Amino acid sequence: MKNIKKVLLPIFLLSFFLNSFSQSISYEIVGGLSVSNLELSINHKGDISKWNRDNRTSFFLGGGIEFPVKIAKSDKFSLNIQLQYSQQGNFVEDFNNEKNFDEINQINLPIRIKAVLFDNLFVGLGGYLGYLVFVDDYFYEDENNYSNFDFGALASVEYRLYKKISIEAKYLFGLIDILNREYNKGEYKHNRFNRVFQIGLNYKF
Repeated sequence: MKNIKKVLLPIFLLSFFLNSFSQSISYEIVGGLSVSNLELSINHKGDISKWNRDNRTSFFLGGGIEFPVKIAKSDKFSLNIQLQYSQQGNFVEDFNNEKNFDEINQINLPIRIKAVLFDNLFVGLGGYLGYLVFVDDYFYEDENNYSNFDFGALASVEYRLYKKISIEAKYLFGLIDILNREYNKGEYKHNRFNRVFQIGLNYKF
């Protein structure tokens, strides 16, 4: 619980601070579909092989803030910060050809700079911080095998459908190995990285 508070506290403090100095902040509620996978690679004495697994389809839900920022004297940019609960993971076949899924649920903090391309069309680039709140892994089993924290890059596209309602798509590319298991005194190294595609609705108020 203390670690979760450490993740939640910064965004609320930032929101309070920004609201004290600006009247142009907008708040938002976001939610939708997430399609995720955990890229698994096995390193055997420098020989790296990747295992393909099926995507897990689930959901994400959260909220955020957005406010304009000037870059190169342009008014076409804004900073967007969200706090999400995201269900992630993948499906895997066992030795009996039965499907099981690895469940990795996270609290994510996506931070991105958005730019206006055309009327109602926005693109964004940035990164995210993640905190693993639940792990149920079919093969690795013990959640203590996993790191508590995740970090990665993200890209997004957003289209305003009507006034305060938008549809947005994001791709989160994990850069931190959240597993990092070693076997046989380091002869084998197992690594896993988050790969998440999200598409959903955004309501600003």
